[in-house]
Amino acid sequence: MRLLHAQSLELCEFLANAIPPYAILSHTWEQEEVTYQDMQSPAAKLKAGYTKIERCCDQAVGDGYDYVWIDTCCIDKSSSAELSEAINSMYMWYKSAKICYAYLADVKPLLRTRLSPLAQFERSRWFTRGWTLQELIAPAKVEFFAGDWSRFGTKAGFHSALSQVTGIDEGTLTGGRDLREVSIAKKMSWASKRVTTRPEDIAYCLLGIFGVNLPLLYGEGEKAFIRLQEEIMRNSDDQSLFAWSLTQPPRSSKLLGFLARSPAAFEKSANIVPYRNWAASMPYSLTNQGLRLELPVIQHEGFKEYTAILACHYEDNYLGPLGVYISPIASADGDQFARDVWYTRPVLIVPQHAAQAKLRTIYIRQDVLLPALRDFDRRDHFLIRMMPEGPQEDYALDKVYPPEHWNQAQKIIRSDNSETERIGVLLFRKKADRKKAFAVLIRSQVSEQGAENNSYQCACSIFVLSRYPAENEWPDILRMEGTKTTESTYSYIDLNLEDDVNKERDTAFVRIGREVFLGQAMFVVDIGVRSSRIKNAPFFALQDGNLKPR
Repeated sequence: MRLLHAQSLELCEFLANAIPPYAILSHTWEQEEVTYQDMQSPAAKLKAGYTKIERCCDQAVGDGYDYVWIDTCCIDKSSSAELSEAINSMYMWYKSAKICYAYLADVKPLLRTRLSPLAQFERSRWFTRGWTLQELIAPAKVEFFAGDWSRFGTKAGFHSALSQVTGIDEGTLTGGRDLREVSIAKKMSWASKRVTTRPEDIAYCLLGIFGVNLPLLYGEGEKAFIRLQEEIMRNSDDQSLFAWSLTQPPRSSKLLGFLARSPAAFEKSANIVPYRNWAASMPYSLTNQGLRLELPVIQHEGFKEYTAILACHYEDNYLGPLGVYISPIASADGDQFARDVWYTRPVLIVPQHAAQAKLRTIYIRQDVLLPALRDFDRRDHFLIRMMPEGPQEDYALDKVYPPEHWNQAQKIIRSDNSETERIGVLLFRKKADRKKAFAVLIRSQVSEQGAENNSYQCACSIFVLSRYPAENEWPDILRMEGTKTTESTYSYIDLNLEDDVNKERDTAFVRIGREVFLGQAMFVVDIGVRSSRIKNAPFFALQDGNLKPR
C-alpha cells in the first residue's frame, strides 16, 4: 500500500503486514487534482488540488497520524494492474483507516449559514457520487469538514440526518449491523441515485459493499454492472437481486433479463428482503442458455403470461412473497423466458395464487435483443418448403397474397397473430404461356382450445385461374374460390383446360401439415407440378367406362 507522509509529503510503500496507522481522505474530484505522476515534480504545488492535500495532511498531523491515503496521488493510474488492485482493495483500505476525513467542498461552515446540517447534506455533491458511498459506510470513524476545512461534525453525531439523506439505515452507519445482513436490494437502493463519471465505475464502486472482486474492463459500459450482479450471484442466494423496478416500460423492448442495467432500478426496492426456504433450495447458475433457476411459476389462464415467485418479500409484510412477470421467448412449451417489464414492479403473490404455482426449471435470457421476436415465434407462419422454381421448371411464382406478409428470402408467409384465421395465396404462371396460371390457397385456424394447447387446424386447396386478376380483385376471388373448392391437407388439379390427349398433361398439387421445423412447430407447405404425356389411343376410346373401338 502506498501512503503519503503527512509532514514531508513524500510517498512511501508498505507491505500488507507492515502498514502503519493512517488517516484517509474522502472527497469529490475537482479541477486540477494532483496525480501520482505530479507528486514526482515540484510543479505539483502549482495545481489547485495541492491545497487539499496540504490541509488533509495538516489535519492528520494535528490528530496524531503520520500517514494519509489520498486516492488522487497514492494510486499510479497509469498502471492497470495497480488501479485494479486499488479499486478491489479500496473498501478494506477505508475500513482499516483510523479516521476518514470527508471533505465537502460545497458545504459552508456551520457558523456562516442558517441551513441545518441536513439541508447542507442534501445539497452537497459528495452525497451524489458513487465512490463516496463505501467511503461513508466502511470507516468506523468519519469526520466531516466544510469547504474551508473547518470541522462540521461526525458520522456518529449526524447518523440520523445521514440516514435520511442516504437511505442507509442507522445500524449500518453506526456499525451496529453487519453489512452481510442487509439485503442485496436494499444495498443496491443506496446507490440508486448516485452517479459516476465513467459508466463502469457505478459497478466498481460497489465491490466492497457486496464483498466481491472483479477485474476492471473500462470500455464495457453497463456490462460492468451485469458482471457485478453475476459475481454477487456466485456468492449469495438472495433473490432480492431480481426484485428491481422500472419507472416506465422501455421503448425498445418489453422483454429484459433478470439482471438490472443500473442501480437506479433498485430505487423502490429498499424494503425488499429475502427469506430462506431451508426445506428445499436449488442453486442457480449462468449457462449459455441464460440464467438457470428453479422457481415456482404461475401460468395465467388464457394469457401467454407467467409469474415467477421469488424468495423475497416486503419487509414487515408477511402476506406473501413477491413475483415478477415473465414471458416465453419462443413458445409456452419451451423453458426459455425473459422478464416482462411491461409490468414495471414486482407484485405481491397472495397465498391462493401462490398455491397454483408449479416448480419449474427455467432459463432467463439476459440479452433478449436477438433476432426480432417474430423470427422466434413461427407457430402461425407458413413455410413454403417446396415449390416450382428454377430454370428447369415450367411454372414460376408470380404473386403472393397478402404481399406485405411474404418474406422472399425465408420463403415464409407471416401471419397476423391477432387473427384466429390466417390465409395465404400463391399465384404461379407458366413461363411459356403466361395466360396459364394456378393459385394455391392455404389456411390455418386456431381452435377453441387455443394456441397454447397446440390446437391448430390447417387446410389447402388449388384452383386454375381463367384470367389474371387485378390487385383489387384478390379479396373477391378468395371469397368465391374459398366457397367453391374443397379444402383438405392435400389437394391437386389438372392444369390443362383443353381436352387434348396429345398434349403434355400438367398436374399441380399442394400439401400442408404441421411439422417441427428447425426446432419449432409451424405450418409446412409443399407445392409441385408433375408433367406427363398421354399416348394417342387411335383405335380405342373410353365410352361408358369401357374401351371400345372407334
